[in-house]
Amino acid sequence: MSSNEILSNERPAQRHVGGMSTPLDLRQPDFITVEQAAEIIGIGRTCAYQLARRAADFGEGTFPAIRFGKQLRVPRRKLEDLTGGPITVPTVPDDRTTPSNSSHDQHDDTTNTEHQPTNTDLPQHPLPFNQ
Repeated sequence: MSSNEILSNERPAQRHVGGMSTPLDLRQPDFITVEQAAEIIGIGRTCAYQLARRAADFGEGTFPAIRFGKQLRVPRRKLEDLTGGPITVPTVPDDRTTPSNSSHDQHDDTTNTEHQPTNTDLPQHPLPFNQ
C-alpha cells in the first residue's frame, strides 16, 4: 500500500471486532447519555434512568448501561443491537453558547409593571403567630 493510499480519505475507516471488519462512523460516539438513549427508543427520562441503574448496578434487564464512576452511559453498539439497526444519536443544543432571548430581556408594553393599590385590594390581616 502506498503512502498516497494510506493518506487518502477514499476508503472509510474500518473497525475490527471479532475477526470481522465493519465501517467505523467517526461522527457517532461510542457511548451516549441515558437521556439520548431514552429519546432514541421512545421512553421517558425517569424510566430510562431506572432501567440504566438496574442494569449497571445489578446486571438486571436488557437495557445496556455501564457506570463510569457516578456517570451512566449506554454503549451505542449495544443499543443498536437492542433496536435492531443503526441509530443516529440526537444532538442536544448547548444553551450556554447561544444568546438568550428570554422574556425578561425584552420589554412588554402590554404588561402593567407599576401596580398602584386600589380599593379592590383585599386587606391583609395579621398572622396569628405575629401577634
